[in-house]
Amino acid sequence: MFELESTLFVSAIPQELEGLTIKSSQKLALGVGNLESAITLIQKSQENSNLKEVIFIGSCGTYDSSILAYPSFTAGNEYYYFEMSEFLNASYVPELLKNHVSIETGLIGSSIIKNLNLKQADVNSPNSLTILSKADIPKFPSHIVLENMESFGLAYACKKIGLPFTSLYAVTNEVGPKGSEDWRKNYKNLALELNTKISQFLSEEANS
Repeated sequence: MFELESTLFVSAIPQELEGLTIKSSQKLALGVGNLESAITLIQKSQENSNLKEVIFIGSCGTYDSSILAYPSFTAGNEYYYFEMSEFLNASYVPELLKNHVSIETGLIGSSIIKNLNLKQADVNSPNSLTILSKADIPKFPSHIVLENMESFGLAYACKKIGLPFTSLYAVTNEVGPKGSEDWRKNYKNLALELNTKISQFLSEEANS
């Protein structure tokens, strides 16, 4: 049986946790972006010494819908921090700045991924959303498929404090000029659908 009491389900905003039927003490909206979400998570972990696993539920855009279509559901694999300006030669990123996190997936998180048959993909978490058209996006590491603004910060925080981390996403849009518009249309319904699937699995496990 899963230790749900020691697992924290997090998101950027409360709407992305709608439909998740677990105790309110086990879910928390952390805020938007790498910095705010990571700081809030670290603060929460300091308040709860029994915390053993963090599961992030969010929304994301796909850099290439031919690789990962939308609307759909997916899970994170490796986590990166790149700004598009770097690839446009419009900024310089010092080599000392960490831009990649590989982290263990927790027991409950990995079980959800398996049960929901989610494809895993690498995630980029810039500090701003990319609004370039697909044709204008510069040469970019091809294995990075998803864009979400919190995942790298949360994975990095979990790595530092020694907690397994899982990320689950509703793919709401293709990255580009219409990305935010499509996100607004899709994120609430897709979040509810994803959380309903997760809740059903957790309920079945609790009753097995």
